[in-house]
Amino acid sequence: METSKKTTVKRAKPQPPKVEPGEEQVLQFKLTLDDFKPRIWRRVQVSSQATMLQFAHIVMELFQMENAHLYAFTFPETEEKKKRRSMFEPPCVRIELFTEDDWSEPDGKKIFDVEDPSLTLATVLDRFPSKKINFEYDYGDGWGVTILFEKVLAKDAKAAAKELPCVLKGEGYGIVEDCGGLWGLAQLIDLVHRRATNQPIEDTGYDEPLRLKWLDDLFPEAAEALLTPEAFDIDAANEAIRPMIPHSSED
Repeated sequence: METSKKTTVKRAKPQPPKVEPGEEQVLQFKLTLDDFKPRIWRRVQVSSQATMLQFAHIVMELFQMENAHLYAFTFPETEEKKKRRSMFEPPCVRIELFTEDDWSEPDGKKIFDVEDPSLTLATVLDRFPSKKINFEYDYGDGWGVTILFEKVLAKDAKAAAKELPCVLKGEGYGIVEDCGGLWGLAQLIDLVHRRATNQPIEDTGYDEPLRLKWLDDLFPEAAEALLTPEAFDIDAANEAIRPMIPHSSED
């Protein structure tokens, strides 16, 4: 008796949009804070001529990161590059911030300095095409943002904003600096809600009263915003990021 074999069709891996390094284009990304609910995300359009340093500042501003810690972009390598990699080389390309006393130095191949002005989004995405990019912030608290490269628009496309960078949509407030990462942010949201609903806030071993006072003293705007953690002020976000990149628009 013959048995029919099922044929499995391997789906093609989504390819990143094509970037032309020699001309200005509008790049659209979706940024999502990793592993947190309610979901915190932004959809943003940026000039392809923006540097990686400028792009890093946009990402940090959109998630209430105060640029007070080290950070890095990481790009997964292609399969071809992975085959040639030795066991001692890093598994991805990193573009990161270095300090003057940092023991690690960019080697020009796998690790790059985010402050290098020649590293624009166009040149980087042309050299390391990727559908997804990871952004790491504050290696202690361990915040991560997944950057999905959605599409490329011509500079004069109707879908693009007259001014760049531009936030199109989003949800969620963002992080709180030095709160202890994802667990700390979830705890602070719980604490401000318990206080708002007149529930007792007792110290159960996690310093709840002290952490709430710390939040009130250092981040009063966050204490109020976390009452509605799903809310996002798109006008304030655009006002904050617009001055970050000089843009030669033809108005």
